[in-house]
Amino acid sequence: MIPGFVQYKSVMDAEAYVARVVAGDIFDPTLSVQLRQGFRIRGLLPDYLPDSATDGWSVLMEWGA
Repeated sequence: MIPGFVQYKSVMDAEAYVARVVAGDIFDPTLSVQLRQGFRIRGLLPDYLPDSATDGWSVLMEWGA
């Protein structure tokens, strides 16, 4: 999930939000921490969870060994 998206969903879509998080312009309490630990984004998942706060968006991530 991308919990910080709730603050921005009225001004940008999920793709733009994630791009700004990756660029370091926005801090997301889940995604930013995972990126700092070495996770990589593989894609966005629309309607992944029934969560109205994030409009159901989630991020598919990978942590390679």
